[in-house]
Amino acid sequence: MTIRPVPTLGVAWVISASVLLSSCPRPIILPVVTVGGGTTLSTPASWSQVPWRGTTAIELSRTQQTAAGVVHEGRVMVLTEQRLSHDEAVDRLGQISAEAPGAIFLLIDGWPALQRRQVVVVPPPGAAKVGGGRPEKVMIVTTAVAAGDLVIRAEGSVPEENTAVATEVEAIGRSLKFAARADPAKSEVELQRLRAPPRPVVKPRPVVNPVPGKPQGTNRNGPSTPLPGAPSMAAPSFIGELEVAASVDGRQVVVAGQFTATFFSTDAGLTFNRSAFTLPAGFRNQGDPSIALGASGVFYRAFLGLPSGGGCTASVAASPAGSGASFTFVANAATCPGSGDPQCFPDQEHIAADPNPSSTGTDQLYMVWRHFTPFFG
Repeated sequence: MTIRPVPTLGVAWVISASVLLSSCPRPIILPVVTVGGGTTLSTPASWSQVPWRGTTAIELSRTQQTAAGVVHEGRVMVLTEQRLSHDEAVDRLGQISAEAPGAIFLLIDGWPALQRRQVVVVPPPGAAKVGGGRPEKVMIVTTAVAAGDLVIRAEGSVPEENTAVATEVEAIGRSLKFAARADPAKSEVELQRLRAPPRPVVKPRPVVNPVPGKPQGTNRNGPSTPLPGAPSMAAPSFIGELEVAASVDGRQVVVAGQFTATFFSTDAGLTFNRSAFTLPAGFRNQGDPSIALGASGVFYRAFLGLPSGGGCTASVAASPAGSGASFTFVANAATCPGSGDPQCFPDQEHIAADPNPSSTGTDQLYMVWRHFTPFFG
């Protein structure tokens, strides 16, 4: 089982689900950082690399030691997306540009690229709780480059008022160097295409007086049992944040709720029973459920975890193939330590599964989460 990146409006992390990320050592100060595949970038002396293990993501941090302790002045996450072709990589730049206004298209090391600044309001972790803290304004600085069939995306976050650090983040993005060389004439054509006004979006015509669907099938379990397609009680009403997934034939249905509340059906949703949920000793399920069906017929359930050793995780549990009757812990897709660096919180995670198996015959999973850090949400 592998977990891969998903292009989203936020940031996705590329992490092997078989690797558990533990507390990280102190940052390594490097003037040139290797991104991978012959790609490098340069960093000012005030920036350092946070040595994440088991991930293709690169994190840079700018900190300052004060009398009150270490102050985080900025962070940059550098992510690599493998696209099907260079044309698709250029199209991906257009998608990134559409996420927010203000993108400027340029060439970086000869390849088409964009840069953008935007100010966003970021609620701190636990903001919904009493005394959870005040929202903060953060400047997000984006650099994305379509180099060959790769998209290299650097997402920086700095306090709104610190424009000098934002300028450093832009310089880091423009310092990207690639082993592959671009065709200058082709890059100019691609740049003009990206700068062209977007085509108008044709809105679909509204549906007038839609006819509700009728339940289908035969009531084999007596007149008091709902027919397939009719509403059926899956979980008690006090269990919230429900998500649902079903097998290809529709017979197996799994409903995931808060904490370990999980329910399964083997009769297309006519009846539900509670699933068993097994976690390591001392490991707690903190909620935010998400459910997906793998190509093998295994149901995968994502959740926020609190390991016995401290910290917090975005975790995955799995059922036997073709059944949602039980779930067992598989791995952590992301781990944030309880203290020290990097300071983070993998909140609001969601999982998806590829309907096709990988080249090795295993299920392919994709997970995204909101990566809370001191200046990034």
